Amino acid sequence: MSTAESLLEKARRLQSEARRLSADALVEQDTNRTARRVREVDNSLTKLETQVNLARTLNAQAGAGITLDMASDGLESLQKHASTGLPSNEAFEAARKKIEKTETALRQLVESHWKTWAAQQVKALPTNRLPGLNDSTQVKARKSLSELRVLAQKPPTRADVAVFKQEHASASELLAEAGELPDELLELLNRFAAGPLALRAVTDGDIALLRQHGVDGEIEIRRKQG
Repeated sequence: MSTAESLLEKARRLQSEARRLSADALVEQDTNRTARRVREVDNSLTKLETQVNLARTLNAQAGAGITLDMASDGLESLQKHASTGLPSNEAFEAARKKIEKTETALRQLVESHWKTWAAQQVKALPTNRLPGLNDSTQVKARKSLSELRVLAQKPPTRADVAVFKQEHASASELLAEAGELPDELLELLNRFAAGPLALRAVTDGDIALLRQHGVDGEIEIRRKQG
């Protein structure tokens, strides 16, 4: 074999190896690109799944009636592309954006239903019975009411829904202990609850009313200091 033929053969081998390396690099780039796009879509799907599960919880616990037909938006076109080969960058990006748009819309719907329902539940509690509870029970009831109001104003999680139900049941039971109180007694107890009253502002009729309903032991008379 001449020197020229030897060099030509070596050049061809080098060219073949370069093509192979180039092809391998393209395959690796494609693999990395696909893996990155899959992670992005998966992250978006995880967020959407959180909202879907929350919507189902609200439907079961609060009768929200949130429809979940939109939950599959974004996946159908990606599945079509995947059935004919590896989806393109554009296909992955379009799917991710559609999934994120769906997640945002569902999250806003969930939060709207939650705040409306939770506010109604808090409002329905007979808080006018608070003054009829003894001090320790009243503290517990007020703590539950405070927790309910905080939960009703924040974007909920499934754990928040469970805690809200528990606190609502607790507040209802505690308020029920006060029983039915006449309006005039409730008004008097609210006056005491609003702040210190001078003794001259309390009539004999007020004291008789407190004793009649057995709540006179909940009222203290103290001399003003200074």
